[in-house]
Amino acid sequence: MKWKRLLLIGIACFGLIWVLTLGLHSSDYVRAYCHGHEKCQQPEVYVFMEPVHDTCGVPFLHTHYEDVLPYPLEIAVTVDDRIPGDGVVIESLTVVFVDGERAEIIEPDYPRGGPFGRFDPVPSDQVPGRTLRRARVGISRAIWRRGSFDMSVKGYIYGREKQHFERSLRMDYSRDRSWCTGWFLYVVVPSA
Repeated sequence: MKWKRLLLIGIACFGLIWVLTLGLHSSDYVRAYCHGHEKCQQPEVYVFMEPVHDTCGVPFLHTHYEDVLPYPLEIAVTVDDRIPGDGVVIESLTVVFVDGERAEIIEPDYPRGGPFGRFDPVPSDQVPGRTLRRARVGISRAIWRRGSFDMSVKGYIYGREKQHFERSLRMDYSRDRSWCTGWFLYVVVPSA
């Protein structure tokens, strides 16, 4: 009889906690920033790493939102109207992780490229009298490890003639875990 009473008290406590919180929910959020592109030389080469995220768990009890490996990369090459050319070819992209492991993400035997399209930067980055063009080259499933890394990007702008470029960049990486209650997750967020 005593164990039934303890079981009922436990269920009542769990129910009260659940009503007060609607469950606890966690998330791992990745921030990745490319550095080294700020040298004001054309073309500007910037690498985006925006991980795909997935949610698992039991709704209203516990869910976890996290990044999924491998991460995709996207190389953005931006020029203004002073630089002629129709598009860009990335001949190689080499990544070096913190522990020294190297990986050829794009190899010279298998280059990737794309045409330039019009690019409208945020107003604070606009230069009067100049128009910008940007080519974007995507690489799915490029980075299979979490953490910061250095990159070496080699390529050229194609058109009437090839204009070669080479950049050394760094991807700074952070992964932050946060917790929230279901009241915040299910009541506050959808109404925003």
